[in-house]
Amino acid sequence: MSKNKLTKNSPEKEYELFGGFLEKSRRVRFKEILKTKAGRQKWIQRLHHFNDLDPNMSYNVHREKQTYADLLEILIKQGAPKICSVMSPLSALDGQDVALTDVLSEIKGGDDYGSLICCIPSKLGLYYGEDRYRIILLSTTHFS
Repeated sequence: MSKNKLTKNSPEKEYELFGGFLEKSRRVRFKEILKTKAGRQKWIQRLHHFNDLDPNMSYNVHREKQTYADLLEILIKQGAPKICSVMSPLSALDGQDVALTDVLSEIKGGDDYGSLICCIPSKLGLYYGEDRYRIILLSTTHFS
């Protein structure tokens, strides 16, 4: 990874970035848990088997479309910028704004863990589950 990190995100910024991807009933709790380091760490560990995503904007990415090139193409077609934000147990990425290409190559080539990528706050993101084939596009625009 080329380490094109720009900033470390604050709890307020993380809520703005990722809160809209969650079920409405989970958003208040998410905002509160981000306020403490221990709470945030517990939340990060939950990403491995995460089920709190808003079903109205969650689209499973088919296995044959889960390559680096396909995921990059899907996100760019949906309007992803070059830089995105990440929540992940990977300390090199967690809480950072990082080049989309770096994030996709690092996460797609890594071990089993859960991560959230935000491309456009509350509008476009990607969830990687612990199972390598559980990749969910988070989008306000229909995807099939």
